Amino acid sequence: MEKEIRMQMRNRFFQRGRWTSLAMLTLVYLFSLTASYPQKDKMAFYAGFLMFVHLLIIMTAKWIIKFGEYYALLAIQAAVSIGMAIIMGSEIGSFAFLVGTLGILVIENISLASTRPRHLISWLLWVYAGGVLIAGLLTNSLINCFYLLEAIMATSFLAYYYYNPIYENGYQSIQLQQLNDELNDAYQKVEQLTVVEERQKMARDLHDTLTQDLVGIGMELLVIEAYGKNGDYNKAKAQLQHTKKLTTSAISESRDIIEDYRNVTPADAAVSLRLRVLERVELLHVKYGLKTTVEIDDDVMLAGELLVDVTRMVNEALMNVIKHANILEAQVGAIVKGNRLIINVENNGDPFPENTHHQGHFGLLGMRERAQSHGGDIRIMSLPNEGTVVQIEVEMGQKK
Repeated sequence: MEKEIRMQMRNRFFQRGRWTSLAMLTLVYLFSLTASYPQKDKMAFYAGFLMFVHLLIIMTAKWIIKFGEYYALLAIQAAVSIGMAIIMGSEIGSFAFLVGTLGILVIENISLASTRPRHLISWLLWVYAGGVLIAGLLTNSLINCFYLLEAIMATSFLAYYYYNPIYENGYQSIQLQQLNDELNDAYQKVEQLTVVEERQKMARDLHDTLTQDLVGIGMELLVIEAYGKNGDYNKAKAQLQHTKKLTTSAISESRDIIEDYRNVTPADAAVSLRLRVLERVELLHVKYGLKTTVEIDDDVMLAGELLVDVTRMVNEALMNVIKHANILEAQVGAIVKGNRLIINVENNGDPFPENTHHQGHFGLLGMRERAQSHGGDIRIMSLPNEGTVVQIEVEMGQKK
């Protein structure tokens, strides 16, 4: 991220900062002309031709940097400035221009350097400043050189300490914007994951309630059809009444699901798992005639989503007995080992069909997702002539 911010700061200079450099350079040149005015040296005006070269260099700074480091740009500008100072001929005007240009180079160094501006300015600028001072020693008295040194130091430090906070503010502004963008991206990802998780939860709930009820209604309609073909209309009528009750129950459960989704504050009260499983077992017995033995201690207490998910996993396992085992007897047992709850749903019917493990069988997929969301998983052990055991294991703690 540090490199990206520096590149953005460079781009800001190329877009807006270079106009400031152009304005400052023009002011420095005009000041040097004013300083040379008493001598009325025409050479000071001839040096203005190199000003166009200076302006062209700043305008094309972005392309110059592409072919070299930022100090290549500073070196070219320093060379042109020295050339202008030589052409001017006026000592006062020449040194005024050289010293004034130093402040512009310092600002560009801060904007374009590959390191943060809290470090010392480029060695190239120290060489430039030293060269100006040596030239002053060779052409002026010691006292004048002292004034020149003061001017160099004042120009450099003023440019550095006044522009450095501006750069830092821009740097921090971009940094905060990037952090804000990253937070927004993270928020959107979390939101997307939440939507996906909620859709998966809805899919599991629909499968475990409405879809199962529709399967049951379909099975009973087949029975009614068989009674009709055999002319046993009294049984067909009785079965139809039972199907109507099953349909009413399915509607009621669908409404309960809708109510659960509207209730954004789930109940946290712990409930006996045995009582909740007995409710499901009784309902399956009434609907499909499945007789289930429940061996769960009364002190196994669950709450919230864990209770809902465990109950629905047990219900799905019992529905698979009805659909695949060709038997109407099952057993449900549960034991607690430390912080883990292990539930076995067993039957002695036909083995579990292999194709139910494949993609598209959402019952097992939903069971596994529910178990994994509580730090567990499911296992299926099925053998011919021995029946099937569906083992559900979850953590009796906070949902992951």
